[in-house]
Amino acid sequence: MTIAPDSLVAQFTGFDVSIQGETLPGVLSPLARAIARGLNIIDLLEENPSRGDQVIASLFSETQADISHIDGSFNYVVAGAEPLWTTPMQYGGHFLELDRELIGSRQPAITLIGGAETYVDIVSDLAETFLIWNPATNDVNPEEVAKMTRATTLTQVTNFPELRMGGAK
Repeated sequence: MTIAPDSLVAQFTGFDVSIQGETLPGVLSPLARAIARGLNIIDLLEENPSRGDQVIASLFSETQADISHIDGSFNYVVAGAEPLWTTPMQYGGHFLELDRELIGSRQPAITLIGGAETYVDIVSDLAETFLIWNPATNDVNPEEVAKMTRATTLTQVTNFPELRMGGAK
């Protein structure tokens, strides 16, 4: 992949990201929170739908509280939008609308954590300002992503965060 010489750089410290000298605090999406806690929410939803819905509601409330404490823009971290965690229907049916509701009119940067099969096409619709992903794990063509989103796409990243089942790296 070629990167334009004037390409913006995203520098991560944990889930916070600095772009053009502005640091945006990171907020994990509900699904990213579940993954970080070692919780397979899809299995829970299948085994016990009412308990799964309660857990999702709790994760939503936590994310909403974190966002409410931020005055300016922030970095919304999306994980789990890939076959390892969800199908496109599961992500779209359970989490995409929650993400939209949480983001509202705030227009955060979106950081997409995932592997080669991440649903960039689905998540790119959330981004209004910046869409950031890791070209080392997802070599999606930046020109194609640029056609899918209103956001500036950033693939020149330093210290890209990892999220694993049971915690962040």
